[in-house]
Amino acid sequence: PVLGRQRRAVHADGEDRVALVGQRHHLMAVGTGDALEHRVVVHTVRVHLGDAGHVVVSARPEDVARADRIVLPGVGAFGQCATALRAVPGLEETLVRRVIDEGAPFLGICVGMQLLFESSAEGDVPGLGLLPGRVRKLHAAPGIRVPHMGWNTLQRRRGGSLVEGIADGDHAYFVHSYAAAVDDDCLCSSEHG
Repeated sequence: PVLGRQRRAVHADGEDRVALVGQRHHLMAVGTGDALEHRVVVHTVRVHLGDAGHVVVSARPEDVARADRIVLPGVGAFGQCATALRAVPGLEETLVRRVIDEGAPFLGICVGMQLLFESSAEGDVPGLGLLPGRVRKLHAAPGIRVPHMGWNTLQRRRGGSLVEGIADGDHAYFVHSYAAAVDDDCLCSSEHG
């Protein structure tokens, strides 16, 4: 099921699955996003996978347990997403086991990335604690708008398969109001302001 705004179950239909050969890529649909928002992320994942895998949209622990790769797009607020994730029995434990104990590749997008940390300034509930630290709110100042929306330059911090083909000085588009600290786990960073 995909958990929607009213926390109703919306089952993935034919548009949310693609029968391809190869690895099973799991898109965790947890939080406050609706089915359309998740379809946009599924489409993006498919564009990058080509014929490399099978995309499953689910918030079921048994699907996470079988996934070769896990993507957690967060749509909404940190506290709501963390609460929704924990409301599914066994989901948090399965996610932590797959990522930490078994080494499954994991990509958190937006609030999904924030959930990796111990906490966030956006909510009073704990994150997953897979990475140390607290996600902070960006500070507005004269000439510096929050949310940060627009293109910005990336600084490569270290290598990794996620950043293959991205050079120091390349640009990325940002839409966010919160940021994690730059530390040894950071692949790329960007300066806002």
